[in-house]
Amino acid sequence: MNNKLRVGIAIVGALIIKVMFLGYQRPLATFVTWAILSVLVWAILGAFTRTSGKHGSMPADFQAAFTAKNIALDTANDRVWLRPDRGSPLVLEGSKISAWTHEWVVITAGVGMGQKRNNRIVFTVKDLARPTLSVKFSSYRLAEEWQARLTAWKNA
Repeated sequence: MNNKLRVGIAIVGALIIKVMFLGYQRPLATFVTWAILSVLVWAILGAFTRTSGKHGSMPADFQAAFTAKNIALDTANDRVWLRPDRGSPLVLEGSKISAWTHEWVVITAGVGMGQKRNNRIVFTVKDLARPTLSVKFSSYRLAEEWQARLTAWKNA
């Protein structure tokens, strides 16, 4: 469940709880009650919707030397684990990866430098069914770090 949906459900849940159990109060007390109830419902939803562990779908025999949210590297066995944008997570042998590129979108807010958002590394692999796999990263710096790590791994 994504965070936007969790926030929406939390706000609706807090409204229902407030109306059913607490009735009408002064405006400041109402705001505080709303905030507390929204956080509680959001936290409860989060506890029930998380995957098992940080990398819930990583195979047990995968010996990750380096990990991030959607990628891990098993240098001992020359494998990489990916959680692509579409499809299920998978493990690829190093020989199955042809190339990769770091892609992003520059978003400018007024004058000055833009922010590099929607960072992802797109892998070109030797698989006719899924020839490209796109993996999201939370920041430009993290994607650049993983691009350098993958280059070092493949050139070793």
